[in-house]
Amino acid sequence: MKQPAEIPRPDIRLPDRLEDCDLFLDDPITIFEIENFLPPRLYAGLSRTFPEGAFFGHRYELGGKWFCNNQHPEFREFIARYPAWYALYAWFSSADTLGQLKRLVDPFIQHRPEEERRTWVYPAPPGSLGPSPKSDRTLVRQGFELSALLKGDSIPPHTDLPKKLVSLMIYFPDPDLPALDSCGTTFYRAKPGGETRVDWDPKMMTEAESADFLVGHEPYFRSAFTPNKLVGFLKSAISWHAVPPLDLPPGRARKSINLNIYLR
Repeated sequence: MKQPAEIPRPDIRLPDRLEDCDLFLDDPITIFEIENFLPPRLYAGLSRTFPEGAFFGHRYELGGKWFCNNQHPEFREFIARYPAWYALYAWFSSADTLGQLKRLVDPFIQHRPEEERRTWVYPAPPGSLGPSPKSDRTLVRQGFELSALLKGDSIPPHTDLPKKLVSLMIYFPDPDLPALDSCGTTFYRAKPGGETRVDWDPKMMTEAESADFLVGHEPYFRSAFTPNKLVGFLKSAISWHAVPPLDLPPGRARKSINLNIYLR
């Protein structure tokens, strides 16, 4: 992937502690929000060039979410064309950003095995002399995904893949559309008197399975789908979240960038 010329490092700042975020919840899972997360010029550049439907060649069978991520050749071709996208990808892929994220979440990932809580490092590129696996390190990989949901699409309730450590989302609502509550990510727990389903590796639910899940569970938090908001949470066996079926105008989409850290 060829780097666009003269790409300055974006001034993206993370707080010193998760508790210092604009919103912080730690029961039943860790959720946090940062308003106006990206520098205005960077966010405007990303929003202006956010790809349209024809770009998304990948779609989930259940729910219908369209996506493209950094494991797809067309993703790398796309970000190489636009300095704003390359700058954000380079920031998220840096060892410095990874270290900041690890420091932020470290107090809240004690439910993970000890070998997953060591210093996080990305694998060295083939042929390089970068860091090699050691007993005091945990190899991870980054996921950078562009996501679009259209009218009627949804994301069924799930707790995320077992290897996921951190989930971050940046919202990109269309500026000329009114705020739609249903576009935010909804988090679930058991209804009063019940017990939240515990599932470290759930499969994506069918419509019938989702309806059965909602009999015993209720929303307790929904992130407002507002511009330039970062929403993050930590994977657990009860980190149930979803996006209900969307009632969007034809041709409009729920757009987000999803930044994830996975175990290698």
